[in-house]
Amino acid sequence: MKHYILSIAIVTLLAGCGGGGSSTGDTSPTSPNPPIVTNKPPTNVKVLSLLPDMNQVVVKLDTALDDLTTSDGLVYAVYISTDNSFIPSASTLVERGVNLKSSTIKNLKADTEYTVKVVVSDTQNASTTSTDYVTRTTKIGVFTLSSPVVSNGGIIPNENSCTTDGGGLSIPLSWANAPVGTKSFAVIMEDENLRAKIEADAAANPSYPLGKKLQAGVAWYVLDIPVSVNALPTGVDFSAYPSVNYYYNGVTSYIGACSLGLKLVNAPYKLKVYALSTEDLYGFSGTFSSALNTTSFEAYTRFSQYILGSAEMTVYYSKN
Repeated sequence: MKHYILSIAIVTLLAGCGGGGSSTGDTSPTSPNPPIVTNKPPTNVKVLSLLPDMNQVVVKLDTALDDLTTSDGLVYAVYISTDNSFIPSASTLVERGVNLKSSTIKNLKADTEYTVKVVVSDTQNASTTSTDYVTRTTKIGVFTLSSPVVSNGGIIPNENSCTTDGGGLSIPLSWANAPVGTKSFAVIMEDENLRAKIEADAAANPSYPLGKKLQAGVAWYVLDIPVSVNALPTGVDFSAYPSVNYYYNGVTSYIGACSLGLKLVNAPYKLKVYALSTEDLYGFSGTFSSALNTTSFEAYTRFSQYILGSAEMTVYYSKN
């Protein structure tokens, strides 16, 4: 009898502890917690280069990186200030854009130091500010004229002489630092010896032909050059510009330095570029009146009222 009582007691005890039989509770394994995703701010927030000019700075940006946002989805914001300790804000913001590669900051003061900062943000609004990049705009420049084939005071290459002397290709020219307000350019080439001769002959002879007097040594010119153009290549395509060349009776091509069959030693020629305040000198772009086909200097007297500035260089031509 005692053995039965002991067995019942043991079974009861096991049942109370959940052993010795099936459990009515949930025995499925517990699901692990999802991993915590941490968003890191963008990296490689850099400026590749700063290209300052007199009144602007071109900012080239490096490609930033991010752990969750692709590079082409990052937002770039460019800021600038003369205060090198400034904090980027709406008042110093220049440009903001997705996947921005460069930014041109305009209307700056000449010869002034600026600090540029870049802020890159990802789609989770995490952001990184670049280090400070300091630049200085250039000084107010002097309007200058130059040529890659002849320096001021140098000798004109034979290929840039007249056709009869074995040349026929116009002299390549470039200019820089045009005055504010320039809307077009005019280029003129003058034969200084011819100018002096014509002026002397005209002074001695009151009945000297008006056409030659007005020409006064002008050998070649190009008018209404767009303000976006700052150079003329060698052998310039005249169809691109309303250009006219005058030499005595007038021809519409490049004459340039010419010996006319004579021996020349360091004959001076003056090259000039004029910055003009008008886009279309004659009011009808690309067309010239027939009157201008005989008096080249008339063109100069017409555009002289629009001159904002000029630059020149004197070159020489020799022919045995």
